[in-house]
Amino acid sequence: MLKAQLSSDYRYKIARNYLHTSFNKDMRLSKLDNNSTPIVNSNDTLAHVYSLKPKGFLILAASEFISPIIAFSTEANFDFSNHRDNILLQMLRKDMTEQLAFLKTNDIRTRQIANKNRAEWSLLANINKYSKDYDTQYGPFLSSIWGGVNCYDNHSRIINVGNYYTPNHYSPGCVATAMSIIMHYYEWPLQGVGNHTDYDNAGSSTGAYYANFAATKYSWPSMLDEYYHTNSNNNNRKAMGELSYHCSIAVNMNFEYNGSSSNVNRVPDAFNNYFRFSSHYKTSSWYNFWPRMRENIRNNQPVEIAISKTNGEGHAVVCDGYGQDVGDIKYYHLQFGWWGSYDGWYNIQGSWSASGYSIIDGAVFDIVPDAAIGSPIYGNNPFDVTVPIVVSDKLNWDSFKIWESYNGGSYQLVESNYTDVNYKPNITKSGNYKYKVQAKVNGLYYSNNISLPEEVLIKRKDSALVNLAFDGNDSFFVKDNPFDDLDISDNYTIETWVNIKELNANSNWDVIMDRRTVFSLYLIDDTDADYAVRFVTRDGSDNLVASLRSDSSDINLNFNEWVHIAISRYDSITFLFLNGKEVDSSLDTNFSLRYSVYALNFGARYWGGYSRYMIGDMDEVRISDTARYLQDFLPYRCMPFITDSNTVLLLHLDENSGNSLGDESRHFYNTNLRSSPNYPNWEKQEQNVSVVYEEMFTAQSQIKNIGQLVILAWSTSFEQGNSAFEIYKSRDNKTWELITTVDANNNANKIVDYKYEDAMVELGDNYYKLKQISNGCKYSFVGIDSVKIMPKTTISIYPNPSSDKLYVEGLLGVKVLDVQVIDIMGKEVLFHLDSDNNSIDISSFKAGLYFLKIELENRTYVQKFMKVRTLE
Repeated sequence: MLKAQLSSDYRYKIARNYLHTSFNKDMRLSKLDNNSTPIVNSNDTLAHVYSLKPKGFLILAASEFISPIIAFSTEANFDFSNHRDNILLQMLRKDMTEQLAFLKTNDIRTRQIANKNRAEWSLLANINKYSKDYDTQYGPFLSSIWGGVNCYDNHSRIINVGNYYTPNHYSPGCVATAMSIIMHYYEWPLQGVGNHTDYDNAGSSTGAYYANFAATKYSWPSMLDEYYHTNSNNNNRKAMGELSYHCSIAVNMNFEYNGSSSNVNRVPDAFNNYFRFSSHYKTSSWYNFWPRMRENIRNNQPVEIAISKTNGEGHAVVCDGYGQDVGDIKYYHLQFGWWGSYDGWYNIQGSWSASGYSIIDGAVFDIVPDAAIGSPIYGNNPFDVTVPIVVSDKLNWDSFKIWESYNGGSYQLVESNYTDVNYKPNITKSGNYKYKVQAKVNGLYYSNNISLPEEVLIKRKDSALVNLAFDGNDSFFVKDNPFDDLDISDNYTIETWVNIKELNANSNWDVIMDRRTVFSLYLIDDTDADYAVRFVTRDGSDNLVASLRSDSSDINLNFNEWVHIAISRYDSITFLFLNGKEVDSSLDTNFSLRYSVYALNFGARYWGGYSRYMIGDMDEVRISDTARYLQDFLPYRCMPFITDSNTVLLLHLDENSGNSLGDESRHFYNTNLRSSPNYPNWEKQEQNVSVVYEEMFTAQSQIKNIGQLVILAWSTSFEQGNSAFEIYKSRDNKTWELITTVDANNNANKIVDYKYEDAMVELGDNYYKLKQISNGCKYSFVGIDSVKIMPKTTISIYPNPSSDKLYVEGLLGVKVLDVQVIDIMGKEVLFHLDSDNNSIDISSFKAGLYFLKIELENRTYVQKFMKVRTLE
């Protein structure tokens, strides 16, 4: 079948009519250039390109037997330069050359499609007005205009962005760039999973390139939508560069100076294994390829597509929109990952796809970010815990399935249609819980879309404290993870609670903790007490190189009494604390800890065999990569340690059953008690508690020089086993915040008065409640009261006259816009206002009359005051 010859006037008419009738509003607002430029290959005219104003292009087929409008864009101008990286030109040449080749087959199927295409030309020739009947558009919805290399800043200087971390700053590759664009759209994951090494063994760049996804929290707020010819800082570039580089490693990129390469069919495994996404790859021959493409776009789910080029290479693009107007022609919006160049709408499905022809090799469909379990939120009651479900803001979720595992047991489905992102589990006992979640998205549960399990340790104690008891032949160990998280060095804190029952007659220097070639924490003799503790560091041959000890301090440790032990190192100084009191310190540089391949042992040491077993109890173990204590502090026996970004290991040791131990820092899994010779035992401490109140808890407001405050007061006439009081505050009588802890008298048979002043009051209702905590960690709320703080209606100053300072009263809860001091001549006088106590320093003023002017939101106060000379 021969090509139908088209006159320039006819081509212009078709292009103009399409511009007027397009489903795309930006096209309808564009102006068409009168002349076109042909795309030629081996003397064959493949297509004609019309330029648009203010920006863009429209590409018209060269034959009536091919669908008329090949592509259009209002986002970029057409690049006619003939180079290998001109992705659009390469794609068009391949597409049009092969479509023209199909015409020459001249079989029945070809003639049918050609006649259908010719009818589309005829339809466009006779329609020149826009109609909503032809208007169907979804997307585009991506905002990031990213690329790999050749990026310039707002001063036209070349910068490294997508290639910030790549070897030799080579391109991260189009497969990885397309992935990163999609991930930036979802701003997911918050943190990756696992690690991977890309072994690049061929070409101009060889090496083993490693990414620790699990240790990376991606800096989504620092990433910009655009970098090309725009202003950005180094943090903006590093954030995108890290993401692009990690995507490259995840798909085993072959880094090259003239273009890095991988394959789009590797993307699903990378998404699923490292980035908390589900997805799957399909070739273009899949029966549901184009319907699924459009379904994903309608659901605002971008699709990564593999496209062929004329030089035998491929390219990865992102599809984030489709539209349809006259006839049955469908256009897909593509992002080419080249800083916005070539982005636009393309008839990539073409007329011939039903005959098996397509420039599309395949695509990654159903790219859906997994839901995840966040850090638990603990309430005031022992088992009041909220398990957050974390999802991408762009995820159109309907509901969740939730599974629960207790102390290493099998997972049980506990919710099949949960519709809130805050899950409230029904917990009745302490232990190590794990949760998995799966989101229903657009009415579907996608395969491989179940989250990784996340630990939720119920760290609040039972009605009695739970701890681990060692009887002289028990121990357990924590083995380092693949990321060597136990290898802390210069700044650290090692802390625990122990209750030593006796010294082991079968050994010397009973061990609390020990990591061979790194450190030991163990018991030593003390002539003034039952025992003392010693912390030492060791070299690679296990020799002692630095030491802290408590036997020379005035802190005496007794059997059957709990003690908090903490070793805290900051910079060049290392402290030993017992019950929050500093007992020893050192500037020895050998307290910097070594790296080690050995496990961390508890209750004994392992140096080729187990020895030096401890007899006593242990509870709450925390290791941190920061110095938590630099001065004396007050630890509370019944207050569990908390985890944060500096926590390396946190064992609450309150499972109360089983042999599995949970690490709340989530760095270490599968930690179990040793069965040889015996398991340590779980133990509860019950205690009789009695507190008799003489005066119940009350709250009263009071005015002082610094403003209003609330006096909280209560008193007891008898206390037994009383550890502390906690004061909670609320503005709505629903959400409570702990504001302070007050030490109790423990045991008292007399009236004890307690008082606390809260100066951080706000206008309106301020609610307070009192919580009493026993030594055994039982607690109860024993009182609640409220105070209403009213705004001051007047502002006063005192003392007046004054020689040095002037205090302003009545500013609590009032927004101050400006404060001025004006002298008798009307000139403004410079002064210093101390906002902490609302005082003005007038000591440098000359004696005389002044005016204080205070401008509020709705009024202005002016008061005069007299500055007098200081008496000498």
